Amino acid sequence: MTIGQTAESRIRTLTAIREISQIIVSAFDLQDLLDRVVATLFEVSRAEACSIWLIDPDGKVRIKAAEGYHKRLLANSPAYQEALRSGRVEDYTKGLPIPAEYGREEGVTGQIAKTGIHVLTTGGRPHAEAHPQWKGKYDRVQWPRGGVCKSFFGAPLKVQERTIGVLKIENKLEPSGELAAAFNEEDEEVLTILANVIVVTFENQRLAEERRKQAEQAWRTISARLAHKIGNQNFATKGLLSILQKLSLPADGDQLVARAWLCCEGIDSVVNEAKKFSGPLAIQKKPRALGKFVEVTVRSHPIADWRAEYEFSHEDPTDGPVISLDEAQMRHVLMELLENSQGFKKENARITIHTGRAPQEMLTRWGLAGECALINYADNGPGIPDHHKEIIFEPFVSFRQGSGLGLSIVRQIVEAHGGRIKECGKYGEGARFLICLPFQTPDHLP
Repeated sequence: MTIGQTAESRIRTLTAIREISQIIVSAFDLQDLLDRVVATLFEVSRAEACSIWLIDPDGKVRIKAAEGYHKRLLANSPAYQEALRSGRVEDYTKGLPIPAEYGREEGVTGQIAKTGIHVLTTGGRPHAEAHPQWKGKYDRVQWPRGGVCKSFFGAPLKVQERTIGVLKIENKLEPSGELAAAFNEEDEEVLTILANVIVVTFENQRLAEERRKQAEQAWRTISARLAHKIGNQNFATKGLLSILQKLSLPADGDQLVARAWLCCEGIDSVVNEAKKFSGPLAIQKKPRALGKFVEVTVRSHPIADWRAEYEFSHEDPTDGPVISLDEAQMRHVLMELLENSQGFKKENARITIHTGRAPQEMLTRWGLAGECALINYADNGPGIPDHHKEIIFEPFVSFRQGSGLGLSIVRQIVEAHGGRIKECGKYGEGARFLICLPFQTPDHLP
């Protein structure tokens, strides 16, 4: 049977490919891409569960994104988090690792990763009988129907004949909502094509992210060298200005020297920013009440001649959630956001900041495990166009006066805390930065 033999299958396939193509352009990062691709496949496949598993460097095959009941296998799933809070983790997982994982030869998932051969159930025999390697390792955790899996499709995700992961789809639904006995040949062809699309999408995004990191490292090296050279020249210039100040100069000469000193201070500011961007971050975290810390920091904003109206709200009516953070570094983050707001909104500025717990849906979408605090920062400036939302965090990208390193340093600080930052405001209505920070953060840089 050839793909697209029916009009329905053609529409399903083309719709999925079109939506995945749009995701490639708009995805926040690799995790965001995986989450959104899985959501698309979940809808197109008409199944009860869909997931993508990738082979990690240690050889384990681990779940990375999921929809349907496969979501219960993720560390940041609401079900697991509830079990964690209620002390029922052992009952929930039977001691099995979360996020879920298989060895390269363990279960059908591990077999697909090892052999690179897809598996499609016929529905004629029980899974354990049809596939001797069927393990049912996470049956207790995932299936909402008492351990019933009537239809299964697993496809290897390959890059140049090298298997990098597995796509799994389970429990096909009939139009009536009942479980189907099995996926059919047409489903197999449609899903195999979409698995190949996923691989191309994933690899392109992975390479783009690698190039971004390589480019950022190159910019750090260049910035360090330029900061050193410019700093030396500026130091020499200030030495000459000190000599000039001791001489008898005409009145306008004193004014010129004073202006030259201001220029030197401006150069020092750029040099210091370049050094901060290019050097390693020394993170020294202490527990702080997030709401109180944010409000005190923002209200002490030092920009002269800028009178902004501030509005604060905290999930906790007092100080908000307690989180471990580096005060100096996070103060730099907030100051940079305020300076950006001031740069685009000189008068009648209004800054709205909410602190609290990040919604579970956001954590899943951003690929963050565990519980996180949220800083929701918004202003009433012009906002940021959609095509600028990601590049504003790139080095030397600026749409106002400055070095173009500010938001790049902000992202560096947030990620050093194990968190994420994204701009998600609506253009024309103001900028909105969302910052997620894990409650439990590493004591060293990744």
